[in-house]
Amino acid sequence: MTTDAAALHVVVPVHDRCELTRRCLLALRRQALPPSTVIVVDDGSTDGTAAMLRTEFPEVVVLTGGGDLWWTGAINLARAWVLERAADGDAFVTLNNDTEPRPDWLQTLQRVAQAHPRTLVGSVAIDQATGRIEAASVAIDWWTARFSDPWGGKDAARLRDQAPEALASQVLSGKGTLVPIRALAALGPYAPSLPQYAADYEFSLRAARRGWGMLVATGAELDVAPQTGGLHTDPARDAGWLLRSLWSRRSANALRYRLRFARLACPAPARPCFVAFDTGRVVSHSLRSFLRARRAARRP
Repeated sequence: MTTDAAALHVVVPVHDRCELTRRCLLALRRQALPPSTVIVVDDGSTDGTAAMLRTEFPEVVVLTGGGDLWWTGAINLARAWVLERAADGDAFVTLNNDTEPRPDWLQTLQRVAQAHPRTLVGSVAIDQATGRIEAASVAIDWWTARFSDPWGGKDAARLRDQAPEALASQVLSGKGTLVPIRALAALGPYAPSLPQYAADYEFSLRAARRGWGMLVATGAELDVAPQTGGLHTDPARDAGWLLRSLWSRRSANALRYRLRFARLACPAPARPCFVAFDTGRVVSHSLRSFLRARRAARRP
């Protein structure tokens, strides 16, 4: 549980995408409740990010990597840095650089954390282009490998008008989650075997197994830039896209990492069903996307 005097340490992992990082940091400057520390982990950016951080954001703590940290390694580097300096009542807040927190975002996270001791608190991700909810309260059916969100795709205004201050969620995304320092220290690092995707979900599931609560603060809103992660190439013009979508660590559909997630997070009785359904669904989805793009490219 945070207190009024507790420090809020916000960590933003980055690799290139300089302009998105700038917008994210400017949004953090506009917070009604300023973060105590902003830590940017610059993992080998080659697009001028380092110079931009030095000249425009001298107040930011910059930790550097060589390009091989990925999301999880960057978060764990910041975790170690914060744990050496944080007080017991502080909080560690993860944030992606493709997000722009609204001005009351951090204040809302803290208020919900204060009201709910021993709880991790997540944010509502809103598609910047459409105003619709990208993610809020997520649940996993382990037997069918279905990830569901009753608010996903709905207009964000409906959530503000109809939902309570906080929603239960089975998992929390790395996009805007407050983790009490006591939880950060007790749970250990984010899973290194999940370098880019799913380590945030696995960490929150691990926290739940240890008795920590899981909530989403409905007023803690992040505007998310569309289509900024994963594979960027056009499957219609790239013969290797299908294979990489099922293998590359840049892809959320990479089967080897989804299998690792199942081993770490899925309850043992449901694991065979989860792996079978999840693999079938991912392969069929990637194949359909590939064929659909190819057919569209052949049209006159």
